[in-house]
Parts: sequence; C-alpha cells; structure tokens
Amino acid sequence: DLVVSKFEIKPAKGPAGTSITIDICTENKGHKDTKEAFTVRIFDAEESSIDKKSTVLYGIQYSLADLGLFKTGAKGDCKQITAKIPANVKEGRRYIIAFADADEVVKEEEEGNNTSSQPFVVPSKLKPNLVLMEIRKAILKQQPGRKVETEVCFDNFGKDIPVTSNFKVGIFFSTSDTAIPTIKLHEFPAITGFAENDHKCLKVEVTIPLATKSGYHYLVGWVDFENTIDESSEKDNRAATKLLIFIDKDEDGIPVEGDCDD
Repeated sequence: DLVVSKFEIKPAKGPAGTSITIDICTENKGHKDTKEAFTVRIFDAEESSIDKKSTVLYGIQYSLADLGLFKTGAKGDCKQITAKIPANVKEGRRYIIAFADADEVVKEEEEGNNTSSQPFVVPSKLKPNLVLMEIRKAILKQQPGRKVETEVCFDNFGKDIPVTSNFKVGIFFSTSDTAIPTIKLHEFPAITGFAENDHKCLKVEVTIPLATKSGYHYLVGWVDFENTIDESSEKDNRAATKLLIFIDKDEDGIPVEGDCDD
C-alpha cells in the first residue's frame, strides 16, 4: 500500500514560471513487501485531481534495487527536489500533486490513497482573487445527525477588496468534490473588506444531514458563494474534503451493512 506520507512545497504562491522546492516522502503502509519497480511523479494540475491537461514536473524512479526501502515496516524514502511551475499558467489557484506508483504497476491493498496535493497560487495583478486554500475536519468519519468540527482558510491573492464591499463564506455538503454544492450547512457572518494578501480561518461545528446515506461525501468550503466580488478567477473559491458517512443504529461500532442487530 504505497502512500505519499509527506508532501510540502515552498513557496506556495508566485508568478508563472516560479521555481518551487518540494519535500516528499513515500512509504509502504501495507502488510506485504513491494516487489515491483515503480515511479513517483509530480504533476501541475488545474484541479486537485490529475487529468489529461495536467503536466508532469518531475519523476522519481525506484528500481528493484531500491525496494528494500518499501518492505513492510520500512521507513520508505524522502527526497527534496526542485521543479518549476509552467510558464503559461493562468492566475489563480492550481495544485501540485504527487502520485506514488503513477503507472499503477504495483498491486496494492488500497488504490485510492496514492496521491497527495498542495495548492499553488498565481496572484492577480488587476483584480481581487479570493482563494479557498484549505478545508479541515476533526474526524475522518461520522454518522448522520452528528456534528463535525470544520475549519476553512482563505486568502486574497489579488488587489484589495474595499470596506464598502462584503462577501460570505459557507460550509456545504455534497456527494461530489467538483460539482456545485446545494446543501448549505453553515453560513458565517459577512466579511467586510479584505486587503491584498489577507488570510483568515473560520471554524464551526456542522451537523451532517439526518437523511444522508452511508458512503463517501464531501464537506465543501466556499468563499464568496453569493458571487458579490468581481474577481480575476471564480474557479478557486471552493475546496472540499472527503468524509465517510456510516450508519450504526445500536452504537456497537459495527456499520449497519455488516450488523444483523441493526
């Protein structure tokens, strides 16, 4: 089970063509040794997932001779590398993504945890640009009707928003991390004015809708969800985090799908 256990980039903002330093660690978290040579690739992407428009920035190849680093219980391997943001990218938020076993040659216990991403922002010179940088949650799974402590952090990577203007930030709930969410769980008080390079985090407990079915859902942070601010980019106002919803009627720790008592 190959995972990117550490992934950090510096700086996290700059013009197109910026050189960035990347600290990356790859480990085997599974119960069996890794037996195939594999490659870790670093991508530049417009969204938080890799698609056909994503650009490879760097590749790390692990040969058969390196696989002692990826035996069960081994510490894995850490590297510091340098890469460059493409020169033709647009203003706004994009993502630098690490993909362990990018060619998918290793048979793993879990194939859904091979990537890790960090946002990178190209600031705007002409207009404000509100960017939802991160949404964090206190737990990884929860039941319908229960609360989840959530925090959203956002910045203005553009010109000042005057005190005569205001915008709202909300927490939404969705079955998708990319579609526009429609279920609003919380709306923070309006924020008046927000200068260039201002940074703010807001925290709240939200309640998972009672009728939610079991499975993966998303908490979505959305800055300026009423679209009151004229920005250089409207594509980077949202960010999502995955949350596993499970149902356990008798509170015995066993989800309803595998519990006859439920």
